[in-house]
Amino acid sequence: MPFKDTFRSYTTFTSAERRGIVGFGILLVILIIIRGTMHLWVHPEMDDAQQQRLSAQWAAMKVATAEKPTSQVLPEHQDGNAGEPVLPDKVNINTADSQTLVQLKGIGPAVAGKIIIRRKTKGYFTDISQLSEVGGFSPVTMDILRRHIVFAGADTGQ
Repeated sequence: MPFKDTFRSYTTFTSAERRGIVGFGILLVILIIIRGTMHLWVHPEMDDAQQQRLSAQWAAMKVATAEKPTSQVLPEHQDGNAGEPVLPDKVNINTADSQTLVQLKGIGPAVAGKIIIRRKTKGYFTDISQLSEVGGFSPVTMDILRRHIVFAGADTGQ
């Protein structure tokens, strides 16, 4: 019996509660209908000049993307055929800007910024081991960097 009374107390409503539930249901249906049909009666204002600019930019982007060879569309550090990293032959770490540094595998924008800040505060790099001051590189990445970084600059006498 106690379960039946408990269940009945949750399922019986007063007339005011029933009116509230029905009112809430009607409001919910109205909002769903408005949301579903809003695209039919709300249109963003756009002048013809803006529409033409957008169309021209879209067409230019499609042409530029279609003209690029497949290897240029792939992400950085990948060759279209072999899947191997594409790296510059030699990068002078003491004079390279951040855009050049991020082309090296294992150096992203944050590490490139740290390299430039370290170079400004402590001077030129003279040895590959000094890269450990700006980030923790794996042995594989250090080997790749060792092959592609040169240390030419005033402090090295080169």
